[in-house]
Amino acid sequence: MTQNMTPNLQNYDVRAAAAAPILAMTGWDKPQAGIKLTTAPPAGRFNLRGSPEYCRRICEKMSLALPPKMLQAAGGNQNAVLWLGPDEYYLYTEDADKAAHLAASAASNAAPDHGSLVDNSHRFVGFHIEGENVATLLMAYCPLDVTAAAFPVGKATRTIMAKIDVLLWRQSETKFHIEIARSFAQYGLRLLAFAASNQAALRQAGLI
Repeated sequence: MTQNMTPNLQNYDVRAAAAAPILAMTGWDKPQAGIKLTTAPPAGRFNLRGSPEYCRRICEKMSLALPPKMLQAAGGNQNAVLWLGPDEYYLYTEDADKAAHLAASAASNAAPDHGSLVDNSHRFVGFHIEGENVATLLMAYCPLDVTAAAFPVGKATRTIMAKIDVLLWRQSETKFHIEIARSFAQYGLRLLAFAASNQAALRQAGLI
């Protein structure tokens, strides 16, 4: 018996709603130290690896071209291709139809000799974090330099935050999108809340 593997974003809506209490549990139900953190909208997330031709063909389903350089995103903030490694891309879409088409392609594994497309939509949860000092906050636990000069708008990469892997994507001068494995999301947000409280205390003391 063949199982229907084509999802829709209604399934993702349920999981996004389940993530919402995390904000209250970790202190992010209100801004901290001038930084606002919110749950990203429901989205489809896919890991794409393979030959350039295979990857281009898959990206056409999102009406997007591949990014011109590694560690860059192509497209908008709601529908994008992130080039993370020599033959690896991360597809992100908040469009229900595009997510369904990609999920169907992942389920069919139509061209296994040329590449792979894996649906990670339920594995990760996304957050938006924004504010004037957002880069300083992130660097409390991230070893990368994410200041605007070193990490411009449109740049995206995998990195670590303390003990967990995260994906960072700069969407504007003062806003980042963060992807965290669902099981580590509460830990990651508590780290950021602790960094924000330290930042606020230092500012109040006139040390920064």
